[in-house]
Amino acid sequence: MQQKLYAFWDYDLCPYMLGGVVTMFTLSGKVRVEGYDGMAFKPIAILPEKAGHDALQILREIRYAYDNAEKALKKVYSKKARKLVGLE
Repeated sequence: MQQKLYAFWDYDLCPYMLGGVVTMFTLSGKVRVEGYDGMAFKPIAILPEKAGHDALQILREIRYAYDNAEKALKKVYSKKARKLVGLE
């Protein structure tokens, strides 16, 4: 049985990193991963099965927490702006 590997690469949105299960390595040193058909990424880290799975799960949790914090922050500043013009 072949070991499952997880690759992680830089991304421009929070959590500023994405990851997935490696399906192949390219000759240029990039990886292809499940769910990103036809795309190849330059990995910043490659982790074995358990560590990679756990890291990917935590990245998802970070993204969820970020989304909730961003929504709350937008509400705070929207209320401040509305209060400024007498709407709150």
